[in-house]
Amino acid sequence: MWCWGSNYWGQLGIGYSYGFSDIPVRVPSLGDVVDLGVGCFASCALRRDGEVLCWGQDQSGILGTGGDWEDEASPVPVVWDDAPP
Repeated sequence: MWCWGSNYWGQLGIGYSYGFSDIPVRVPSLGDVVDLGVGCFASCALRRDGEVLCWGQDQSGILGTGGDWEDEASPVPVVWDDAPP
């Protein structure tokens, strides 16, 4: 997967939050992706094995990484609640 644009909240997924890139940069260690969800401040990728990883701004917990609301500059797994609805 490749991303470009703003990286102020880590939304390029390249390991640090700073500046921008006007050329595509590869999101490291993100292989076997079958679907994507991207926005202005965060992105998520679905892997073939069903794992979902997200990165970028975590305002209001939108990354689904467990409630710390910390921005993520690298892809991190989504935390799933196994409790029944």
